[in-house]
Amino acid sequence: MFFETETSRTQAETARERAETVFSSRLKRYSDALFRDGERKKIIVFTDLPFYAPVLNHIVADPQLHGIFSARTEDILIDGGDLSVCFGQDKLELDAADKERFREIRDTVLRSPGTLNGDGELLIDLKAHRVGSHYGVNLLLGDRSEYADCLQSTPKS
Repeated sequence: MFFETETSRTQAETARERAETVFSSRLKRYSDALFRDGERKKIIVFTDLPFYAPVLNHIVADPQLHGIFSARTEDILIDGGDLSVCFGQDKLELDAADKERFREIRDTVLRSPGTLNGDGELLIDLKAHRVGSHYGVNLLLGDRSEYADCLQSTPKS
């Protein structure tokens, strides 16, 4: 018997690489992608984002939207511009409530990192999603760029 190991840092193919293979001509600007199965053959992709953002983590966990994807076995492409959903080559017409839920999730995730105002101050929505596992700690630490150990909240520091 032959065993093979693979870690998250040494994946043979990432979900975004698989998205490039499956949907190359249909991807726009930035995209988020996740594998849909344990064999990492099927993917779900959210494209047409202004910057990379983990939108799909919130979409696949949403109870209202879960039913759209759960029974399907095809690769899925969600266009973030017009909020259309395609299963392989077939386009699904979403009802207004589902389209609005996609919009809410997308917009909340996109505003989660915050914006800089004219004075260079970070404006954030404290009710938005966490950007990463250390985001809250880094916000509490503030600007530590002049300290010798400025990244103390990272796991490898």
